[in-house]
Amino acid sequence: MAETITYSSQGSKEGRNYFRVQISYTDIGTSQETVIQLPPGIGKRYWHLEAFHIVRTGGTASNWAPRLGNAAGFAADSISELMAYDSAAVTTPINDMWSYPGLPTWSDSAFKLYFVPAFDAGSDNDGHVDLIFSLE
Repeated sequence: MAETITYSSQGSKEGRNYFRVQISYTDIGTSQETVIQLPPGIGKRYWHLEAFHIVRTGGTASNWAPRLGNAAGFAADSISELMAYDSAAVTTPINDMWSYPGLPTWSDSAFKLYFVPAFDAGSDNDGHVDLIFSLE
């Protein structure tokens, strides 16, 4: 089970700060949770999710139900779940962008969010995730 997380600040434009998170998964199972550390130096816990992309590149899972939350081990349909997709076939990538200001998200007190791709089977799933956040 492995994951690679890449952070790259996208800078500022028109008074908004951007933050991009890229995650690559290799051989992960159904309950993999990835910790996303937002930039704590900015001192803000409230961000907008502007874009989300996920694609599976290999593995035995047939479906997924990606979720984003603001507590470690958050439960589906709980107050800590900030974004969730219904179960869908992994053969179709998800590529969503939201109009300004995007989906509101707020981190835990340590400026962390938690992402779960929620594959339905196997421990051999591979994929890529891209999330773009903005902050005014």
